[in-house]
Amino acid sequence: WVQRVLEVLGPDDPTPVSEPSLARAADTGADAWSAFRTVRSAGHLSALDLLGGAADSLVVLSGDRSGTEDPGVLAALARFAGRRVLVLALDRARAPGPAAYRKACRAVAIAARLDLPVVTLIDTPGADVSERSERGGIAWAVSETMNSLLSHPTTVVSVVTGEGGSGGALALAVGDVLLAFASTVFSVIA
Repeated sequence: WVQRVLEVLGPDDPTPVSEPSLARAADTGADAWSAFRTVRSAGHLSALDLLGGAADSLVVLSGDRSGTEDPGVLAALARFAGRRVLVLALDRARAPGPAAYRKACRAVAIAARLDLPVVTLIDTPGADVSERSERGGIAWAVSETMNSLLSHPTTVVSVVTGEGGSGGALALAVGDVLLAFASTVFSVIA
């Protein structure tokens, strides 16, 4: 594990990448309802699928330092085209609870100490709204995540890869740049 972490955190060795062609919303031909059906379909790529295909290497970080692990947010040190980054990815199959957002804050603090940019991948219908989650402080955890990303000393790039629903998605959508895949849905109301 230590060896993998050192490989990911070694000096940047950027490799040239070609500029992607960007599709405008009008170019996709998809209406809002078909986009919504697409992002909720079983065949839609998950954040882990996207990372597996794009990252040169990946080391997953676990836990919120309060004794809880919530898989609703994946936190990982990664390399993309030779560049070191921290990745935070929402898992659309799980509603992230307070521990997921606390883990995100912990990971952002690590990235700040290591001077790493942050990339967030957003694909969630929203945060866990259960009574247990409310008792656990979900509102505070979401707002603290937003604060940690807004005050991060290096670049934060947020990418909507599927559905971005409610404050649970908004927590990881704040930053320097917000991008969205074609035929994605982003709505901060519930």
